[in-house]
Amino acid sequence: MNVGSTAVLAKLRDEVRAATDAAIAVARAASFRRTRRREKLVGTLELPPSLRPEAEKQRERLIWCGRVLDALLQRHAVTSSVKVSHVAASLAAYVMLERELPANVPEGRSRKAFELELRELQRKLEDALAHCASVVNRATPHTQDGAVDIHIEAHGETARINGTSVSVPFTESDHRSLRAAYRKPRSAAASDLVAPLVDFGQKLFQLIAPAYPEDAAVRLHLEKAGWLATCAWELLHDGRQFLALQPSTPVVRVIAGPSAAGAPNERPLRILLAISSPQSLRMLDATEERRRMENAIGGLILLGLVELDVVPDGTLDTLRRKLRSASEGGRPYDVWHFVGHGRDHAGRGELAMEDDEHGVHWVGGDELQVMFGVHPPLRLVILNACESGIEGIDHPRGGLARTLIGGCGAATVIATQFQISDSAAIVLAQEIYGAYAAGADISAAVTEARRAIFCRPQGVEWMTPVVFTRTAPDAAPP
Repeated sequence: MNVGSTAVLAKLRDEVRAATDAAIAVARAASFRRTRRREKLVGTLELPPSLRPEAEKQRERLIWCGRVLDALLQRHAVTSSVKVSHVAASLAAYVMLERELPANVPEGRSRKAFELELRELQRKLEDALAHCASVVNRATPHTQDGAVDIHIEAHGETARINGTSVSVPFTESDHRSLRAAYRKPRSAAASDLVAPLVDFGQKLFQLIAPAYPEDAAVRLHLEKAGWLATCAWELLHDGRQFLALQPSTPVVRVIAGPSAAGAPNERPLRILLAISSPQSLRMLDATEERRRMENAIGGLILLGLVELDVVPDGTLDTLRRKLRSASEGGRPYDVWHFVGHGRDHAGRGELAMEDDEHGVHWVGGDELQVMFGVHPPLRLVILNACESGIEGIDHPRGGLARTLIGGCGAATVIATQFQISDSAAIVLAQEIYGAYAAGADISAAVTEARRAIFCRPQGVEWMTPVVFTRTAPDAAPP
């Protein structure tokens, strides 16, 4: 059973019922009047001014519930017989007593008709909820069978894989050529682009094959891998399929970092969303980015399991103040989600923050170390920015993930190793939070995001996301 989605659906049902019951109670006590609107005589129920603020909150909450249910229906591929967002908006109007009643119908019958119509809207939403629940309850989440740790050390044209010396079946030049060819999203069909990826993926797999049991998840330890650390290991292909596209064989990269106590179970997961859009770079729609995120995690917010804060602007100073205030108030953040632009600058990953004049302020690992080094370790970081997941090999904090995990103690970082299109970035964020809200772990959520991107026209962008996880600093290779 999909526990996360099931709990959200139950909460949505309770919200709909509570809103309907409250609206009927208010309607029964409201004054009935006949008035002229748009040159027509109509009957109305007058909402007392003292109840308007609470009704306004209820209306907004119902509209939001409709968006959350729409997101769940889409996620589980459930077709509803009604347009949920439209029905929720209609129900929200009834909560405000905005329904016009026939002027020639007696008051008693008008009130009765109002209640019947209100209950009918409630029934339509509950039918959609029940239909979605029947699909969710039949789903059996995939469980991972186990993972194999692969330790890679580079030694010129050879490498050591879990202590065994093997030849590298490709050159650094081969690797750089592939990176250059796929650095930017391509307009060609995926079928025309996939053959070189399969070929390189099989060479990557050939490198680790002696240490890889069949159908196992892969945990890559690349701290001594040199230039091999910058390879697109998400392309691992065993001759049948790309491992990273299969739920049973996710591919993650492991970075040693300081251990951290888990967040208290009794408090909600606190997410800090930062959206940076300097005027000198392509502008981002911050309002739409926030709306998509709220839709994806709306169910968890309704359950009180998640709290979402948004940084007011894209400057580093505002981010610093937000983090300091949260820490000093005893309510530190568990997740940092950055939406913006990124780049690989001379082997150093950088994010485009804003300066005081809304220009670009490029920041890298050194700045992130200062920002997050004194904040309690994060459970998850999502860098929804181009080339934010490239491993730095010549600079101690060249890789953003290595800084956030190895220097700041973050448990997991999701970033991108190539430039990523807006559509793929949107799918990535929606699928990650959607899967998490449904109860999946992070690696499973990213795998689902890869599969969703694979099915889009520019499907090769599935290889762009990279997952980094923390392991104990004293963990040694076999």
